[in-house]
Amino acid sequence: MALGEGNLLGDGIAVVAAMFYAGYILAIGRLRSLFSTVRIMIWSTASAAICMLPMAVLFEPSLLPPTAFGWAMLFGLAFVSHAGGQVAITYALAYLPPAFSSLTLLLQPVVAAILAWILLAEPVGLMQAIGGAIVLLGILIARRG
Repeated sequence: MALGEGNLLGDGIAVVAAMFYAGYILAIGRLRSLFSTVRIMIWSTASAAICMLPMAVLFEPSLLPPTAFGWAMLFGLAFVSHAGGQVAITYALAYLPPAFSSLTLLLQPVVAAILAWILLAEPVGLMQAIGGAIVLLGILIARRG
């Protein structure tokens, strides 16, 4: 049994992940009124690293990249994708309500699909296009409300 073209177990895991992500955004929004962006990011990143280390050691045979290219990829993921994005979200939560911020974060997969289509010539399927349109319509409705 599946929703769309996916797997029902995967869909369930996605729903649980969405609930954790919503909790994270609400917590960061609350903390942002008390602490600076840098302080929140240091504690958030350190606690996530400590919690994930046992799983990484258990399931990953090698934690350190063996090549310079691997280190470059790790550096890019850590400092551009993770730190850059999370710092921007945390900073913005001091000025925007968490409910609207979390809604606009739904633009991430829409923008990723559009960039993949433009830059990498990846096709956008019908379900992806419908999902993107629903996200954009939802943001428009919320913005007007």
